[in-house]
Amino acid sequence: MDSNEFIERYACGYRDFSGEFLEGLVLSRLLIQDLDLNGAILNNSEIVKTDIRGVDFRGSMLQNSRFYKTDISKCDFTDADLRGSNFNQVHLKKTIFDHANLSESSFTEALISRSSLRFTQLKRLLCCRLKLREVDLSQSVIDYSKLYIYEMDQVKVENLSAIDIELNDGISFDEIIEENGEVMSYVFEELLD
Repeated sequence: MDSNEFIERYACGYRDFSGEFLEGLVLSRLLIQDLDLNGAILNNSEIVKTDIRGVDFRGSMLQNSRFYKTDISKCDFTDADLRGSNFNQVHLKKTIFDHANLSESSFTEALISRSSLRFTQLKRLLCCRLKLREVDLSQSVIDYSKLYIYEMDQVKVENLSAIDIELNDGISFDEIIEENGEVMSYVFEELLD
């Protein structure tokens, strides 16, 4: 199904696209609500300046997809494959990425708040100007990543695998973790351009 057919069906009230083949879907400047994309194939998709709050992406394939200036709040990406995806100037509030694969993805000028990324694959992640507030990264793997973070506040990192992490300001990731496996509050002095 191409983007035009998807938008036409959505406009006619169709909301269940679970398991559909929607590779290369392009959504721009839309308001999408009550949408079920559970198990859909959406690789190489582009979602730009679109409000997709509350969309169900559980078990979906979203490899190499691009999210730009999009509100991704309250979406559920549990068990989704988002390898190589790009999240630029997005807002993720109460979003679930548990057991998802975000390896080789990037987050630029993104805000992730009150979200869960438990048991998530985040290998070779690239983050620039990222804000993390009340995020659970417990049991996740973030090895070999470059994290140029602006702010971390109440981030749970219990049993997080963090091998060879490059963090701004020359700070070791271990230096900012409290004894209870949490980063309570840390604002980085310098942002990289």
